Amino acid sequence: MSLLAQKHDYNWFVGDGIDNPLDNWGRSILNYSNLSSPTISYDGEGYMNFYSTDVNMSDSLGRFIFSFNGLYIENSQNDIMENSQNLGPVPWADDTYWLPQGGLVLPLPESTSKYILIHETHGNCCDPIFIYGYKLYYSIIDMNMNNGLGAVVEKKQLLVQDTLAGGKLMATKHANGRDWWMIIPRAETGEYYRFLITPNGIELLGLEDVGMTHRIGVGQAFFSQDGTKYVTFSGIYDWENYIYLNDFDRCTGLLSNPMTLAVTTTGLPGGSVVLSPNGKLLYFLASDKVFQYDLTSSDINSSKFLLAEIDSYLDTIDTGQDTFYEIPSFFFGGIAPDGRINICSWNTMKSYHTIEHPNVRGEGCQINQHSIHFPTAFTATIPNFPNYRLGPIDGSICDSLGIDNVPLSRFRYDQDTSNSMSFDFINLSNYEPAEWHWDFGDGTISQDTSPTHLYAGVGDYPVCLTVSNQYGSNTMSDTLHLGVVATQEVDIQVDMHVWPNPFADYLMVSLYDYYPKNAYIYFYDITGRFLRKERVRHGANELDLGDFPKGMIFYEVREIETLAVLGRGKMMKAIDN
Repeated sequence: MSLLAQKHDYNWFVGDGIDNPLDNWGRSILNYSNLSSPTISYDGEGYMNFYSTDVNMSDSLGRFIFSFNGLYIENSQNDIMENSQNLGPVPWADDTYWLPQGGLVLPLPESTSKYILIHETHGNCCDPIFIYGYKLYYSIIDMNMNNGLGAVVEKKQLLVQDTLAGGKLMATKHANGRDWWMIIPRAETGEYYRFLITPNGIELLGLEDVGMTHRIGVGQAFFSQDGTKYVTFSGIYDWENYIYLNDFDRCTGLLSNPMTLAVTTTGLPGGSVVLSPNGKLLYFLASDKVFQYDLTSSDINSSKFLLAEIDSYLDTIDTGQDTFYEIPSFFFGGIAPDGRINICSWNTMKSYHTIEHPNVRGEGCQINQHSIHFPTAFTATIPNFPNYRLGPIDGSICDSLGIDNVPLSRFRYDQDTSNSMSFDFINLSNYEPAEWHWDFGDGTISQDTSPTHLYAGVGDYPVCLTVSNQYGSNTMSDTLHLGVVATQEVDIQVDMHVWPNPFADYLMVSLYDYYPKNAYIYFYDITGRFLRKERVRHGANELDLGDFPKGMIFYEVREIETLAVLGRGKMMKAIDN
């Protein structure tokens, strides 16, 4: 028996379901169907609002099927899923819900259509700082119902009624590669509720006391991608707070080797913790700073390293009636399918921060602030996903189901900003590959895990990575579109988005699935007068055009060496500065 692709985390929804994109409100979708070129789009159809509690589910092939915001479920047709109303607290909650990691969805083991939603209500509706959990429920969703749109077939079944740590719902795979473990901190004690999810449903196995008192406060729970470490944080600003770090046994579901890291948050409440994909580094997001800890160090506390402080960037938020500016923060983080760590802000923003290479110690991990830009604003929101691509512990006493870690090939590639012909190929493969074979599409190969390759010229290159181990092999292929082969002015079709329209100060130019060799965007006013040119690269390009005159602006994007036109159009400059 082998494992599937499990692309359940390939769609990230943020924002409010308000159909008003010109005023910066509404909903946005970050999609990872192409790991090298994630796309961002405006969703003008959905009505669900996300605020802190954000759960999105795609099927194993990456097709979006439903979302949960702590209150109800919205299906893929943007309708309320049958029997999903009033899953959250009533009557005081209306259309938003404040409980970080207040929901989690897992595929029900051995089912191709059923999902289990674990969700929590909190016991403090008025103060998000001292928030705590009160009741923990589960619901079962069957996607075979209603012609594939799904229905809740078991609703709001009570699991626990107690003073819980508030949100912090997270799970990891059992060592058998099929079932799931979930543990929930009990507030102001050293105890953790331990749950096992099997084909028969969810079972409470009792309480485990690890001896570290877990405070009430805003924070996050996180399992390492291999499931061997479990870390939580609960914080109040300007207090001494603690990161709680434990080893985790995927066979027994028990914690061990508990330790605390004392930290202080300032400025905004809360904070969060994220583990690197390889589980060796811990990132602490302390509102205005990001710290990194080396978990392989003999003295983890002394390995603390300041990576970044929040910069002076201002995000422009237009409410439709007036404009205000927000300074970002570091709030919650999550590992994206492309191996980066995405970080949202506590306050209302239109961007994520990213840690580009989170397995790298020190500044080489490369934190890019406000680097993923969305067309709409959102507050304190990042989807809550476990690692869906984790297999059994081969050879362990719990490896009893005959599931093999047949490797799954996954990779992304990043263009060097100083040399457009050079690319870093980042291995993202799962299920314990032992060998890597890269074919770069130009007649050269590599057996390195994550190689760098220099191309000799522009062209379309079919890149393939084959990974293998004792159980089998798997190949992923992707065509790298590098520059344009042309000797005269031609128009070519490039997936390019230019937004918002109208714009105030900043214009976003996003090139998807195309890597320019030397491209520029040229701007002209309505009379044809040249205004400016700006270099554009693959991905999102944020251009400060605040000094442009109010009115119609025309643009053209070109590869300057070949004269190929990548795109042209017009935008409206809304505010004359």
